[in-house]
Amino acid sequence: MLKRILILLIMVVPLQTFATDVTGGETCDTNVLNTDTGPVNLRAEFEPENINLHWYNGDNQITVPTASNSCTYDTPISLPTDPVKPGYKFKGWKILTKYIPIQYIESTGTQYIDTEIFVNSPIGLGVETRVEFTQFDVERAICGMAANGGAFELGTSSTGQLFLWNTPGYEIDYPSDMNLNTVYDISGSMTDSDIILTVNGTIYRSGKSAIQNANSNLIIFGHWLSNGGYPAKLKMYYFKVYQNGVLVRNFIPVKDLNGVVCMYDHISGQFFYNSGTGDFIAGPEI
Repeated sequence: MLKRILILLIMVVPLQTFATDVTGGETCDTNVLNTDTGPVNLRAEFEPENINLHWYNGDNQITVPTASNSCTYDTPISLPTDPVKPGYKFKGWKILTKYIPIQYIESTGTQYIDTEIFVNSPIGLGVETRVEFTQFDVERAICGMAANGGAFELGTSSTGQLFLWNTPGYEIDYPSDMNLNTVYDISGSMTDSDIILTVNGTIYRSGKSAIQNANSNLIIFGHWLSNGGYPAKLKMYYFKVYQNGVLVRNFIPVKDLNGVVCMYDHISGQFFYNSGTGDFIAGPEI
């Protein structure tokens, strides 16, 4: 008599687990990642960007239904009612080009831009930029604002040493001189407990509270002192300004539709032009 034997195979398959709701600033501990020994698999999640839209009939901005005032990336746009012009047939909407993007904007030592960001305290002020230095020889400021001769200056010494300066005795220096014709990602910020300089991802700290004195607009390609003093000689690829963690200026280098080299701010939607003399040099068009 043959006995049929049922063999039950149980397969144990390890399932990948993912940390959830990781938004930044968490500690690497069991509560967040469900383990403090690893390994841990993390998955990137993306949300589509919401884009504000502005509609024009000729040079005049027109009022459109609320649904047409914005769109979500990679989804259809809600078009407004077609405008009417006697004797003409409407052909459709087209994107209005506001500027020509360029790779960088270059200053030669006489140009500077007023960001129109008034600073009454350097505490909470932060900047982020990508630059390529073309000449040192004297002190030169990437950006600066003034109060009794200082408050917030990101710049280089005559030998090319990068610094973030607040007031005498309150600064942080990069440990060696920068190189000419080399691209650097640089950021600087001041808090009520520290002065922080970051170069290509490496962080340097002073451990000192910034002095709160300040009373001017922030200038780029120079220092507010003497209307663009300590002028920079460099190529700038972008420049961002933060106040208390909020992005208030997001500059990119462009040519306007008249061919003038300047910076365009994505936050205000405005062009910012040279307040000094001469002209900025345009990098290659993108």
